[in-house]
Amino acid sequence: MSISARTRALEFLLNIDFLRVNLMVERMTARAKTSYSIYGEDLLIQGILDRRSMKTGENLRLSFVDIGAWRPMRGSNTYFLYKKGMYGTAIEPNPYLKKLWQSTRPNDVFRSVACGNEESGKLNIFHRIAASNTLDTVFADEIMQSQQISIVDSIGVTMSTLEEILIEHKRIFSEPFILDIDIEGMDFEIIETFEFPPSLRPFMILIEDVSALDAPKDRNQIAQHLTRHGYEMAARTIATAVYLDKQSNYSE
Repeated sequence: MSISARTRALEFLLNIDFLRVNLMVERMTARAKTSYSIYGEDLLIQGILDRRSMKTGENLRLSFVDIGAWRPMRGSNTYFLYKKGMYGTAIEPNPYLKKLWQSTRPNDVFRSVACGNEESGKLNIFHRIAASNTLDTVFADEIMQSQQISIVDSIGVTMSTLEEILIEHKRIFSEPFILDIDIEGMDFEIIETFEFPPSLRPFMILIEDVSALDAPKDRNQIAQHLTRHGYEMAARTIATAVYLDKQSNYSE
């Protein structure tokens, strides 16, 4: 059946005042969407890319840098890109997640390091795959008090700066890239020291700008810093803001 014939058939069915028929029409025309992110961030990325595709007629091929990547599927903002054949760099200091990543997403580059401005740090572990495992002792104390849980281990980890991570990523991946930062209390600390040189500018940034205890200061500082460097907020969820590079042709 041609598109025009199918459209006429659907319009005919919609004119029938019958609940089950109308429900059938909705189910036929609804497009199922699956999200792997905690708050639907991957659907926002997809929406931005779809809109760009409609405007430009181009399907953009991407890479990504996922900092604080946590698990390879559950809670991932980048797994939907991986399923489309687009790969990138995953930064996750938790050593317990390394084998899970390498077996689930073998085409990504997984680096078992933390993103930070020191040479090394201590990763506070609540349990082996907790989303709130963190290098930030203040954030760890807040989690312990608010969630009534305890740190069970502390692991020494190597750290790389954001610039070092992006240089290594661009050495492997040539495509325009999305930068996703979710590092449990240290997000502004990391982004604040980065000056966005032209060769390392992500065309899209996702960053957690509200802490577990909803600190508005984080949101304001991050927004001001990214705006100053030529980024504009395009969307947000409860905890994550999405910014586009106004200087990039890719963000049209």
